Amino acid sequence: MSKTFLFLVAIIPLIAFTQTNLSKRKANELLIHGTLSNIKEPVSYVYIICLDCNTGDIDSARVIDGKYNFRFKTGVTTLFTLFIKNPAETFEDKYMLTLIAEPSPVTISSTDSFSNAKVSGSRANLEYKYLEAQAEPYRRQLSTFFKSRSKSKDAADKEGLEQFEKKIDSTLEKMYTNVYYEYIKAKPPAIMIAYALEHYMSRLKDNSPNKDVEQVNTIYSKLSVKDKNSYWGLHIKKKIDSYNISIGMMAPAFVQNDTLGNPVSLSSFKGKYVLLDFWASWCSPCRRENPNLIKVFNAYKDKGFTILSISLDRPGDKDKWISAIRNDGLPWTNISDLQYWSNTVANRYKVDAIPQNFLIDPSGKIIGKGLHGDKLEKKMKEILD
Repeated sequence: MSKTFLFLVAIIPLIAFTQTNLSKRKANELLIHGTLSNIKEPVSYVYIICLDCNTGDIDSARVIDGKYNFRFKTGVTTLFTLFIKNPAETFEDKYMLTLIAEPSPVTISSTDSFSNAKVSGSRANLEYKYLEAQAEPYRRQLSTFFKSRSKSKDAADKEGLEQFEKKIDSTLEKMYTNVYYEYIKAKPPAIMIAYALEHYMSRLKDNSPNKDVEQVNTIYSKLSVKDKNSYWGLHIKKKIDSYNISIGMMAPAFVQNDTLGNPVSLSSFKGKYVLLDFWASWCSPCRRENPNLIKVFNAYKDKGFTILSISLDRPGDKDKWISAIRNDGLPWTNISDLQYWSNTVANRYKVDAIPQNFLIDPSGKIIGKGLHGDKLEKKMKEILD
């Protein structure tokens, strides 16, 4: 599950109603001055979620005479999303507006529709729009291929499924290279370089060759300190670091508590094939993956295979974690320190997105990574059948 989307969902309870007084901009400040006119629905507040701002994650401003203001301290180009409805209630496009801006005064004018706004004052947003326009033809193709792949899957058409998966992979590769990498090459000091690199990095897979990882690392090393410390820069670094946990190496040892508070060590599974499954109760793709895991577990549990699930649930959400285990029927060992993305095992394995998994052989060596869908079943058939 994308961290950006998870960020939007996770911080909803932190809303604080404030009104910013817009005045002369200070260094490293992003000022937003917005106006609303002819909006059909009454708007009392505008909400904002900002990835790199000092807002306590979510902020809001009261709309007075059709005007609202925000002031944020941020030293980097950042993405923010504005809502005219509480984001806890809706994520509908017509109620939201996503922009990117460097520290600058930005003016947003919404007439008739909030999402169809005119934005001025941000060079970063102009380049963001440019990149999105370049990527749009590829996204339209991908949408068609995703629908066709879904139909093939429903019809149990394996040949068609493989065909569309190849088309999806090929189209994604073209988009990442022709749009985001070309932007990086053409504009090395570009204000959107960290954003573009984070998207280009999406072409990397768990089995990507070292040269591809090193290419991203080389570009990353040339980013400014501010860009490296930005939301996108930190995500890039974590993804690069994840390749230090690779197939063929010995799995890092750990101990973490199960649902009853009993410590569970990885070493206690030595002699078995064990799948380390990183998930969370709030992660929809993880929950959809669980039936696949159960199928493989039941097929191979008597042949020396088991699963150890590590949850990235939040502090205070133990009940939700245990309820998800029960509702999804996960019969294997489940552990967590309930520290969300700071889970110590997840950090040791450089997990930057979930679901993620690592297959470990009886000697403790990693022999598989990112085995989702039917990939895990195929791998276990190769090993144990």
